[in-house]
Amino acid sequence: MSLAFLAGCHEAPRSAQRPSQPPQPPAATPPAGTPLPATVSPPAPTPAQQGHHRYVGTVKGRRVLVSLDVEPDYPNAQYFHCEGTYYYLNSGQLHALRAEGVWQPTQPLEILTDDGGHWCFTQALGPTLSGVCTSGSGQPLGAISLHESYARAAQYEILTETIHEGRGVRVNGDPDTSSFTRSYLHLLGRDTLRPALARLQCPGPAQRLRGRRKALAAHEGPFTEEGPLVVWLEEDLTVTLNEADLLAYCVEQGVAYGGSGRGYLSHRNYLVDLRTGRPLQLVSQLRPGGLLQLRRLLTLHARRDTAAHLLADYLQGPLLRLPPEGFILQPAGCDAYYGAEDSHDGSSSSFQETISWAELRPLLRPQSPLWRVLQARGL
Repeated sequence: MSLAFLAGCHEAPRSAQRPSQPPQPPAATPPAGTPLPATVSPPAPTPAQQGHHRYVGTVKGRRVLVSLDVEPDYPNAQYFHCEGTYYYLNSGQLHALRAEGVWQPTQPLEILTDDGGHWCFTQALGPTLSGVCTSGSGQPLGAISLHESYARAAQYEILTETIHEGRGVRVNGDPDTSSFTRSYLHLLGRDTLRPALARLQCPGPAQRLRGRRKALAAHEGPFTEEGPLVVWLEEDLTVTLNEADLLAYCVEQGVAYGGSGRGYLSHRNYLVDLRTGRPLQLVSQLRPGGLLQLRRLLTLHARRDTAAHLLADYLQGPLLRLPPEGFILQPAGCDAYYGAEDSHDGSSSSFQETISWAELRPLLRPQSPLWRVLQARGL
């Protein structure tokens, strides 16, 4: 059951299995030395099927939002992998989805869930999906009905590009290549030309290349007697919330210096109002006195589940200060991340606290942009 497209999930109707033409006699065996016909390329996901897909609908009668990312597994494009998430709007609790295997475009889609179950659809990946969810043993649990929709949400793809520059050296003096891999948010569909979202759209190819070269040069070092150490730089962009005309995403940056054991990891968090294109901050949407209440909530959560020595660096008096890198907006609420990871000695002094939407509700100003999420959840 590890493949995503299986005939066994939904057997094709017998009428569809009849040949459309009368049986033909077998072809004569070609004489020895006759060139064989060119090999037909194996099927692969079409451009419309690849990339990011956002579905809304119901699973077992509950409203759900589903995200799927489908990519061929190059260089063997007939193999594919699909990763995604889903959450019920009344809870926001994220669940993982996964599928992989040989692409069979005529077979129904089957997706594995993180609890060992399956979503068995009656059709291949497309704008509508319907079927049934089952337990790991195949017991039906309820119906699924989904349709692809970007209403009150952004339609996008994630572009990932890498540059290599041969300016660095290892500690032992051997020449090596520095590299920078960066992910970009590329808006699609109606969002491509919306003036309000122009600042959110990624730049063109030439500008992206210049930006990566400039960033790589800025991070190159530290210097040794033989020159700068090779640097491996990576920026990974992850969308964390895409609903209620709000888009939240996190950019994780990792830097490592070859041969030195030195490196670090950092995060930057963003929230954009898709109606206006303007960046937002959670704290600017709080009621008077809400900031103090938010810090009290963070401190209450942290003292309950985090070691005291980890809290010490982030306390201002008896309360935790706001997270240095801002809040990560998620379907279940907002995450506050504290600390950093150092690759030099493998140590980590980081911890994370989550404030649910139900806890945020009394702190937010009515009709603020984040209030729209509460309305979507029925809170």
